[in-house]
Amino acid sequence: MSSDMLVKAVQMLVTVPAEMRGTLVDLLEKVQGEDGKKCFAGLKKYLRGELVEKPIVYLRQLFTEQTITVGSTTVFVYEMVVDGTYSQIFGSLGPNRRCWKDRAEVDEFCRLHHDKLRSGGYATFFEMEGSVLHAHVRDGRLGVYASRFDDVYVWRAGGRLRVVVPQL
Repeated sequence: MSSDMLVKAVQMLVTVPAEMRGTLVDLLEKVQGEDGKKCFAGLKKYLRGELVEKPIVYLRQLFTEQTITVGSTTVFVYEMVVDGTYSQIFGSLGPNRRCWKDRAEVDEFCRLHHDKLRSGGYATFFEMEGSVLHAHVRDGRLGVYASRFDDVYVWRAGGRLRVVVPQL
């Protein structure tokens, strides 16, 4: 590094907000450490945008040509395409999603849109505050069960499970 670049780096370092300086010192220590070359190579890839993590797409929207409603609320129906827990599946829709208000609202959807539920005993998920209802249709009969939202069970996408989400 030429002396001009070193002077510029020090001048820039002085203007960095105090709460960020510790992280920069950690970075310099890692670059100078035992795995410095590896760390520096990773940093260069990151700065070029090569290590930007792409979000995992857990769901694919179904029935895009139809407007599905419950009362005045528009509803989207998705199918799982990647295995995931409830928090991963619903979290992939973003933090500003709407939950179902109550069991009666879910029952209304099931009654009005029975054909949109996954059949064959496979689940259709409905997020409520702190829990997830899963509806199972088997031999034309509907069963609805509740699970805690923080359950860590990984649901398999191979069953083409569905997720029904009311829109804001």
